[in-house]
Amino acid sequence: MRTLLNVISNCKEDLVSYSITLNSLKDIRNNIRLISVIKCRLNDIEDFKREAEPFKNKKLIFNSDIGLYNAINIGINQIDKQLPFICLHSGDLLFDKNKKFLCNLLSKPMPKYSLYLFNTYVFNFDDQNLEDLKRKNKNSNYIKNLMKREPSNVFLRKIYLFFTYHIHQSIVYSPEMYSLRFNEDVGLGADLLYNHNAYKISKRIIRFDKFLSIFNKNGLSSMSLNKEKLKSRFLILSKYPFIIFDQRFLKGLIAIILKNIFSNN
Repeated sequence: MRTLLNVISNCKEDLVSYSITLNSLKDIRNNIRLISVIKCRLNDIEDFKREAEPFKNKKLIFNSDIGLYNAINIGINQIDKQLPFICLHSGDLLFDKNKKFLCNLLSKPMPKYSLYLFNTYVFNFDDQNLEDLKRKNKNSNYIKNLMKREPSNVFLRKIYLFFTYHIHQSIVYSPEMYSLRFNEDVGLGADLLYNHNAYKISKRIIRFDKFLSIFNKNGLSSMSLNKEKLKSRFLILSKYPFIIFDQRFLKGLIAIILKNIFSNN
C-alpha cells in the first residue's frame, strides 16, 4: 500500500493523548507519513517511540519546538512535498467510518492549490474511558457524548460554514499549501490566520458532507481564557487590518467579544 497523506501531530508531555491519536491512525498506517513533534521529559522519549513503532514511514522530533504552532511548522518542514497533509493535535482523532473514503479520495491527485473540507465532531476528555480510546479498534465507537460542530440541516450548515472557518483538523491541504506557515507571533489565533491565508490562495475549495475529525475540546487553544483569544485576534488585526473584511474572522471576533463581556472567563 502506498503513502497517500502526511499527518502532522504535535504533543506536549501527554503520552495518553498521543496514544489516542495514533490509535485512530493505526488502521491506515501504511497510507500515511507520520510526523510527530513532541516535547517531553528525556526519560519518556522511549515510551513515545514505542507508541509510534507500528508506523514505518515516520519522523519523530523531540524537544525542538518552542510552542504549539512552532511545533506544527517544524512538522510542515518534514512533510513529503508530493503529498497532501493534515494537522492534528494530540487527543484529536480521525473518524473511523470515513477513513476508507479518505484513502480512496487521496488515491487520485488533489487539484493544485486546493482544500478538502470535511465535517467535524467535538468531544470532551471528561467522562471518557481513555483505555478504550488508546487500545480498541474503531476507537471512535467508544467516545461518549460526541457533538456535531456543524448543524445537520444542509441549508443551516451552509450558512454556518459561510461565517466559520473549518478547523485545521478537518482540512486536507494540497501539497502546494506547504508554502504557508503558522504565524508564531499572533498567539492562539494562528490557526485562524493560517486558514484565512489558505482559503485566500486556494483555487478550489471542495466540501464533503462527511465527518473526518473528532476534535478534542480539552486542547490548549480551546481551554484558553476568552481574553487570551481576544488578544490574539486583535494582534492579528493590528498586523493584517484587511482581514476584518473576511466574514469568518469578523464573526469570530464579535463572538469572542460577546463571550468576554458576558462571562467571567
